[in-house]
Amino acid sequence: MEPMEIRANFKQATVKGGTAVLQLEILTSDANAFPILKLSGKPGVLTVADIQDELPLDYDEEDEGEPLPFDKPANVDAETGEVYEVITDEARMIGDGE
Repeated sequence: MEPMEIRANFKQATVKGGTAVLQLEILTSDANAFPILKLSGKPGVLTVADIQDELPLDYDEEDEGEPLPFDKPANVDAETGEVYEVITDEARMIGDGE
């Protein structure tokens, strides 16, 4: 059987002896809901990932500027790649000085 993915809310956990029972809540509108429900009572592997709330971002391709040159040091011109200030002070090279 192929692995299936579904969003679930953990509702309750009951621990008795060396066994824990987890109660999950899933939406039956999810395409994988009923195939997963058919596995009830059978052994399986559960993989869990924490889901962070998604922030709605208003993205407009027209507003997109040039990407920031993260691959170049601060003393290198982003457009030309020319080194405009040679840093010879060791403290400045490692970020401790100004």
